[in-house]
Amino acid sequence: MYYEEINQIEYKTSYDVVVVGGGMAGVAAAAASAREGLRTLLIEKSVALGGLATLGHVVCYEPLDDGFGNQIIGGISEEMMKRSIQYGYDNLPRIWKDKLNIVDDKADDPEMWEHFNPYETILRCQTFFNMPAFVFALDEMMEQAGVDVMFDTIFCKPIMDGKRVKGLIVESKSGRYAYGAGMVVDASGDADVLYRAGAKCSDFPNHLSYMAYDIDFERMKAGIEHNNMFRAFPDWLMLGYNPITHKGESHEYYGTNVESINEFIKDSRKLAFEYLKEHMGPDYTQISICGMPNFRRTRRIDAMYTLTEEDYHKRFDDSIGVTADWRGVGPVLEIPYRSLIDPDIENVISSGRIIGSTGDAWELTRCIPQAALTGEAAGRAAAQAFKHKQTLQEINISKLQDSIVKHGGFLHRV
Repeated sequence: MYYEEINQIEYKTSYDVVVVGGGMAGVAAAAASAREGLRTLLIEKSVALGGLATLGHVVCYEPLDDGFGNQIIGGISEEMMKRSIQYGYDNLPRIWKDKLNIVDDKADDPEMWEHFNPYETILRCQTFFNMPAFVFALDEMMEQAGVDVMFDTIFCKPIMDGKRVKGLIVESKSGRYAYGAGMVVDASGDADVLYRAGAKCSDFPNHLSYMAYDIDFERMKAGIEHNNMFRAFPDWLMLGYNPITHKGESHEYYGTNVESINEFIKDSRKLAFEYLKEHMGPDYTQISICGMPNFRRTRRIDAMYTLTEEDYHKRFDDSIGVTADWRGVGPVLEIPYRSLIDPDIENVISSGRIIGSTGDAWELTRCIPQAALTGEAAGRAAAQAFKHKQTLQEINISKLQDSIVKHGGFLHRV
């Protein structure tokens, strides 16, 4: 059974660039666009920026380096790492604090580092951060950049004009209304804009996982003893499926339909509840719950180029950034601009975990630094296309790359 809906949608205003999704990719895209002088709107369905990095409790900024002491991710991604620890604790190794770019001396405080990174044997340019402090820092970042942020607003559907999106219909407490858009960055995490605009996409399942935090008297005592809040840092509980140990439930959940999403949310919270019941006592407590489901990957675009494991250590002339393996020393992957765009949709560009990558290459491109990296590239590309009245498929890649390098980015592996 279907109900036919015919109504009039209020047109609010028009923006040069509209970014859908306020996770790491969306924040970086909005900052890049606004700093290029374009009127930019960021639409976020929740009440805080950062996505999985904040509401999802993934409070570890993964490495900006290749594991051999070479920084390979810079630009806004590096800026956002610094902002993640600007107002809170961290465990970024001192050698990386003193000088980013090249590190020869790996000596630091291995006791502190290895306790919270049991799978790392070397000092990477990565850090834990305080979630509320990072949320506030991202608010400040958007305000400083001049981005209009609209919280508690859900993207519904694109307004199409052929192969272009000329506006976006959204819904909030005020009802349904529309924003005009010159360019759109899809940072939804699920390719919602591109999929509903007609782009070909692929869906992938998730295993059950939940990021929980707990604390006990021993860690409290350590914090007091060392006069260091990080020593009291709540333990990071990865419940369910663990991407490093590959242990956990084998049941698959899809993040693109409401039934599966609800199943995932309920089942993952049960994991945390069972863990609480097992460990509860006068000296133990859990301190927060996730504000969003911990999906690692859901739907991504079938881009002009799809990255795979075969692309490790390959050079791309249209590279917009480089990433290494957050799980350890190993592959280095350049990300081509073609992996961010659909062959046909003229003014919508992807960013974050929805770009064209698959298999193990997706594991390297879906995380926090990489989301910010591709977000910045998407924001700069959208700004360039808007200024020159071009499609995203027509822009001058060399000019985009010059802009990325000018602002501290890296295009090719060391």
